[in-house]
Amino acid sequence: MLHKLFDHLTSIAELSLAIVSFNSEKVILEALDSVGLASYFPRSLIFGWETTDWEPKSYTINHRIIASSRKHSERRFDKNTVIFLDDDPANVRDVNSACSITVIHVPRGGNIGGLRQREVDVVLTWAANLVGGDEAELLQKQVKAPPGQRQTARSVYDLV
Repeated sequence: MLHKLFDHLTSIAELSLAIVSFNSEKVILEALDSVGLASYFPRSLIFGWETTDWEPKSYTINHRIIASSRKHSERRFDKNTVIFLDDDPANVRDVNSACSITVIHVPRGGNIGGLRQREVDVVLTWAANLVGGDEAELLQKQVKAPPGQRQTARSVYDLV
């Protein structure tokens, strides 16, 4: 499911994917490699504890992704083009209060940990609303939500 989602986001919507984690960058890259997902994440957009020095994820998003993209990147990020997914309610609260971006709380633990179809649907709807036009139609075809249903930006989706 993640390969298909990432394909849609990177090819149809032409979005860049980033990871902000309290894990080490080495562990992140090994995990991505082990499941064949490393190619979706530019190395410069993987932020582990070595880069972030344990700063809050909101700081990394605001200062290392959004602000630095204005200076150093061909791809520009702003509060409308960044979405944050996390399984930790504390991180969700932090980013929601400090970043003014779309935030999705993904359940963790047990048999229900990780992205489910409804989180994928919200991400694809967000991307479709972002890109518009023919690309939006292609993304909307992947969404199982009722036609015409739109998710609004800068909301917290607690989908537990």
